[in-house]
Amino acid sequence: MQHDEQLLRAAGLAALAGAVLRSVFLFAPRLGLEWLYLTVDVLCTAALVGLFAGHQAFRSWVGPIGFVGAMVGFDLIRTGRLPGGPDPHQPGPTVVAVSLAVCGIALWRAGGLGRWAGLAWISSLLVGVATLLHPSQGLLFGILLFIVGFGLGGLSLLVGRRS
Repeated sequence: MQHDEQLLRAAGLAALAGAVLRSVFLFAPRLGLEWLYLTVDVLCTAALVGLFAGHQAFRSWVGPIGFVGAMVGFDLIRTGRLPGGPDPHQPGPTVVAVSLAVCGIALWRAGGLGRWAGLAWISSLLVGVATLLHPSQGLLFGILLFIVGFGLGGLSLLVGRRS
């Protein structure tokens, strides 16, 4: 049992590290070397595994759908495109955003910080859709909500009050 708790805390630290590193790229995009973005994706993947294991509400019927979708989205970001797809970068972030919003629905039931992480991911998707309809600085806000979601998710794993 102690090893499980250590793994969940490691996933929480991965979430916080991924959130911090992604926010650095947001404000200093020239630092965004491809291998650093890969590091963020690996940290976010570890965080999602921890959230999936650490929150029983995440393992409801909708949570695994979002979890698998997010894993596919991160893979699409790394490979660059859907098989036969024309745009080399658009599908991955879109799949991740939609899938994290689905994860957010599951985490909403978790309560505590997990609930707020889920709400941040749902809001990130809504802001992203609104940005498509009315392009502005909304993309920046959507990315910030993505980062906040991982930060709060990481804190929920570190605090130890999970459902």
